[in-house]
Amino acid sequence: MSAGDIFKIRKGDMVSFIGAGGKTSLITSIALELCRKFSLAVTTTTKVFPFDSNSFDNFFGTVNDYISADKNRNDVKIPAFFSLRDSEGKCLPPSTEELARLAETFDVVLIEADGAHGKSLKRPRVNEPAVPWFSKKVVWVTGADVLGRKFSDELVFKLETFESADLRGEDEIDFCNLRRALYAKGGYLDKLADQEIYLMINKVDSALDFERDSVRRLWHTRLSGLVLSGLDGRRRYFEEITNQGISVATVILAAGLSERFGSQKLLAKYKGSPLICHAVNAALGGGPEKLFAVIPDNSPVLREVIESCGPVEIVENPHARLGISSSIKAGLERLTNSTENPPAMMLLLADMPNVDSDLVKEVLFAFRNSGTPISAPFEDGRFGHPVIFHPVMFGEISGITGDTGCREILRRDPEMVKVAVLSQPGTQKDIDTPADIKRIDLNGRILQSIP
Repeated sequence: MSAGDIFKIRKGDMVSFIGAGGKTSLITSIALELCRKFSLAVTTTTKVFPFDSNSFDNFFGTVNDYISADKNRNDVKIPAFFSLRDSEGKCLPPSTEELARLAETFDVVLIEADGAHGKSLKRPRVNEPAVPWFSKKVVWVTGADVLGRKFSDELVFKLETFESADLRGEDEIDFCNLRRALYAKGGYLDKLADQEIYLMINKVDSALDFERDSVRRLWHTRLSGLVLSGLDGRRRYFEEITNQGISVATVILAAGLSERFGSQKLLAKYKGSPLICHAVNAALGGGPEKLFAVIPDNSPVLREVIESCGPVEIVENPHARLGISSSIKAGLERLTNSTENPPAMMLLLADMPNVDSDLVKEVLFAFRNSGTPISAPFEDGRFGHPVIFHPVMFGEISGITGDTGCREILRRDPEMVKVAVLSQPGTQKDIDTPADIKRIDLNGRILQSIP
């Protein structure tokens, strides 16, 4: 996939590159691609060493210098504009007025807006990055070669800036610590406003035992995209991380003991049908690859009713009294044992009759059109159902206990969750007592958070 397609670069875009991990070579590569389609200029808003002159046309100080040289803007090489060089040979940024002239003169302008002295990971200092207000697209670069290694001056720019993220030189850089380094308070997201932000994990070919799926742990709600880049031989490649094409199996959690209801509530009638049938119909309407229902053991009537609703595979949970987490793990075990490459898992509560197939499809849409590891609806200040987990999260789910279920996973990193846009409110109502059925019919509301 081309960089232009991934970053949705259009005529008139001014794209800023920030962070660390090979920005200069990355900009050069993208510029060589885009110049086939656009008239294009490359510049900087910070002090940088000159780019590789073999990849570019002559270096110009101003737009007027370029125009007076009578250069062909559609030439294969890309003109790059910098101001005078300092005593170290570094290029100095052009003025704001000159940047505006670049934007007027060329279809696309690429800006190196952050310096990192060749390091692979960076947190910004007080006055960084130097992203012009009229640059509405930002590519945030970090190097994958830091993974599996320790925070050190060799790898990271200004090690002391990571102390605010509670990270030290002896800490190993796994995806958890990398996420903390990227998103802790005072980082790049706090410095950027309304730009489209693409997080690019560069140097993938240089990383030790790179876990491609684990990159989803770096997803953040502020991102417009999550991208991988590396070299395949001498050829640079780009890959957008999305959940397109990933199978999703649905697990209906129907093993509650209905103690407050006084009898098996899932057999109670709601709008003419057993409560459980509403959940099964919602799941089937979403078109799941597989559909499971977790029920208590020794529940023949409930099993019979569920199986009469459609093609559902029953999973009995003999440990239902241990809480909803036991049902989630029972469903997860069946899911992971049935295939070598398990699908993502959608959890659906059986006692929420206003969760319909439209909501199921909305959550699926949010999941599949992003690189998130988790997707869920959000209403009245809390996450709701259904919720989808990518297999990268299954390790954490297998460790949950008690009756709180997956709630803590979402509370710990809410920015990791892609929120589904709801077409209608009021879906997050559950049934606990016979009176709840009447209250729901009268638009009463009992919100159920993620189990």
